[in-house]
Amino acid sequence: MEEETRQARFIIGMALLICVLIVLSSYYASPAVQLILPAESQTSSVATNSSENEPESAAPTGKININTATSEELQSLPGIGETLAGRILDYRASNGPFTDLRQLMDVEGIGEKKFEAIQNYITI
Repeated sequence: MEEETRQARFIIGMALLICVLIVLSSYYASPAVQLILPAESQTSSVATNSSENEPESAAPTGKININTATSEELQSLPGIGETLAGRILDYRASNGPFTDLRQLMDVEGIGEKKFEAIQNYITI
């Protein structure tokens, strides 16, 4: 009878161990997803190209007309700092108004990636 009691205790102990392992593995196997949204006053800004050494700016709320925009308005576009805004104004002064948004890529410092980042925020 003593042997049967030991076997029963061993089986119960193993069952408890297996249960603990199942609980732990299910806890660690499924990653917990937590979505943290910033408060309105803490919205992040889009990073600029580090080679331009220009300050970061938040995306504008409405579309900006690149033919009439001031330097400050252009600087509100993602990745457009003081230097690029000046280049856009200089290009516009030398070549006249933009007739196509993609002409913006003719401005030195605005490539495909930067254009893609701002194209939804600009108009002509």
